[in-house]
Amino acid sequence: MLVRTRASQAVRKLLDLQPATARLIHSDGREEEVPSAQAQCGDKVRVRPGESIPVDGRVVSGASAVNESMVSGEPIPVEKAIGDEVIGGSLNQTGTLVVAVTKVGEESFLVQVARHIQEARAMRPGILALVDVVLIWYVPGVLVFGGLAVLLWTLGAWLVSGQADPTRAVFAALAVLVIGYPCALGMASPLAMIRGGGEAAQKGILMRSGEAFQIFKDVRRVVLDKTGTITEGKPVVTDVVERATWRGERSAIRNSCACLAQDSLKSEILWLTASAEYPSEHPLARAIVDAAQERNLALADTEDFEGRTGAGRAGQPGGKDGAGG
Repeated sequence: MLVRTRASQAVRKLLDLQPATARLIHSDGREEEVPSAQAQCGDKVRVRPGESIPVDGRVVSGASAVNESMVSGEPIPVEKAIGDEVIGGSLNQTGTLVVAVTKVGEESFLVQVARHIQEARAMRPGILALVDVVLIWYVPGVLVFGGLAVLLWTLGAWLVSGQADPTRAVFAALAVLVIGYPCALGMASPLAMIRGGGEAAQKGILMRSGEAFQIFKDVRRVVLDKTGTITEGKPVVTDVVERATWRGERSAIRNSCACLAQDSLKSEILWLTASAEYPSEHPLARAIVDAAQERNLALADTEDFEGRTGAGRAGQPGGKDGAGG
């Protein structure tokens, strides 16, 4: 029961990603907070920055960056605009979205994933079928050896020494049954799979069948469709690339920040880009700003900052035009 309870916690944590309430927009424009389960296909809900999206649906108004790492494993938010699909449980980060509900109840993404996990735990893979076949012969064999132990220390002892030893016979039979009886064999395999499925779900690995556990030993090559599977999940600046067009602007950039007078062109590029990205909350922007701060670059205040959904950021750091990807 303890193993099953711990494994079920992974499913509950997955379902907890979906908010309990949704901000429903009525036909007259009035907004009402209702339980997410009451939302119906065609309803419109408003999702503000920093909130989790309560339903599966399609964006009908607004634009924003949505963190879908719980689905894709990628840390970079996905830019969403009118017509794009969103998944319940993903995190809205930058802008306000109005979402038309397209899937509810058992059709929603998180509920389907949870159902797959539960079905995987309920399915009996080939290894358990093999255990059942073994037990058909193993259990009678253990009982037979237990009976032979009794006969050995009763009838056998009487034939050899002329005196039976019933006490030793009982202990010998108990030893055979305790050590050889296949309780552990019959229980360990399914419990290990239940526990393993729960641990995998907590790490974002979803098992759709019990056979997946059995074939792991035969896997020799793994093909990954995205880098987020094997990276740390946090973007960082690895290098700054110079372009010839920047060299003509070098003196203008230096005049904006005296701290760059003796620095390299790469630092100048990083300073300009980080200053433009400083007001942004995008993970790529924060990576650029962190790289500049690690080099002790004093960033300039950015004027006329503008976040362009799907097209980067723009602003005037230190009064100079700059842009961040």
